[in-house]
Amino acid sequence: MRPALQRALLVGASLALGLGSSELALRVAGFSYHLRPEQVQFGWPRTLAALGDEYRTDPDLLWVHTDYDQRLALARAERPVFAFLGDSCTDYSRYPDLLLAQLAQSRPNVRWTGVNLGTAGWTTFQGLRQMERDVVPLKPRVVTIYYGWNDHWIGFGLPDEDVARLLRRTGSGWQDLRLVQLGQKAWVAAHRSDDNRRVPLPEFRRNLHAMVRLARGHGIEPVLITAPTSHERGREPAYLKGVWI
Repeated sequence: MRPALQRALLVGASLALGLGSSELALRVAGFSYHLRPEQVQFGWPRTLAALGDEYRTDPDLLWVHTDYDQRLALARAERPVFAFLGDSCTDYSRYPDLLLAQLAQSRPNVRWTGVNLGTAGWTTFQGLRQMERDVVPLKPRVVTIYYGWNDHWIGFGLPDEDVARLLRRTGSGWQDLRLVQLGQKAWVAAHRSDDNRRVPLPEFRRNLHAMVRLARGHGIEPVLITAPTSHERGREPAYLKGVWI
């Protein structure tokens, strides 16, 4: 058994050395690939906000704020009246605070509380799963649902549902390895969808209907907020060309 064991150890050491060398080479070359946005565009001219260490990967929601668990724990203890859901329009917006302040002024005898669970770059794909997993257990009285800016974007060239499936296959604990990232990038390149919007329009409708049914089924009042636009189909401004819409 000794020669067989020696050969096995030699093969294992060679494999580990090869993988380690490849991982180091990718890092030295500056390669990285994340299945979450690294920048978010606001308005025009192009204003990019970097998304760095304040976000982490999540196997169900793709990415969340680094302190997401702490936010949920605080909300569970507080039992907020409002849960504000959405993308960067909620995440970076003041409307939740302004609404709570206005309500406190008009009806001071009520304790108005709320938790902002919006996350930059999210679509209705994440919103529905967040509602199922995290929001319903909080039992808020009202939930605001504000999506639409990101669902129609090309994103990674795959629907969000396929991205989530890929993340679950590779495991959340391996996402920082460059070899895993390289494999993910190769898989995405080989499986690009014909309809490569992050959430196809029929699914967008289904997600919104599902969120409303889920909220009402648990005694939560849903309020849908529509992302505004002045664009007309086929007459979009020229500056939008080439920005992945």
